[in-house]
Amino acid sequence: MRRLRWLACGLLAAGCYDFDGLSSNFNVSGQYSVNVTNGANGCNFADWSTGAMSSGIPLAITQNGSNVVATIGGLAGDWVNFVCGGRDLVGTVDKGTLQVGIACTKAQTQGTCTYRIVAQATATVSGDAIMGTIDYSTVTNNDPGCGTLQSCHNQQRFNGARPPTH
Repeated sequence: MRRLRWLACGLLAAGCYDFDGLSSNFNVSGQYSVNVTNGANGCNFADWSTGAMSSGIPLAITQNGSNVVATIGGLAGDWVNFVCGGRDLVGTVDKGTLQVGIACTKAQTQGTCTYRIVAQATATVSGDAIMGTIDYSTVTNNDPGCGTLQSCHNQQRFNGARPPTH
């Protein structure tokens, strides 16, 4: 369960592939099943294991023109909502690239340090497959106890698919 909470954050992503240079003509909407793999733990988050993987995480993507919302489902979505204060990642499609993000509204603490997690994901969709990277950083209260949380980054890679659309 500990590993699930960080791997769940791996769902903070979605993607788009550009056909004929018209991103808004390509529909990224759908019910995806996403797999994530943790990269290095630059933020020293508790229970983050480099190389840990999780699979089958539900991700529902809706699109309205160039605007996109990616909603994390299942237990992973429940955990993200509990820790972060939401499960919807908002972003845009632009020339084949989808960028989504979430700035958590719930504060975390580590000693005298108070911080919030920010996740930014970039992804592409080719046919019905999705792949990309999520970058996690923090916004702190600038307390000296924050240490590496002041300018840290963790990353996850992800891939997945939706049912065939053609």
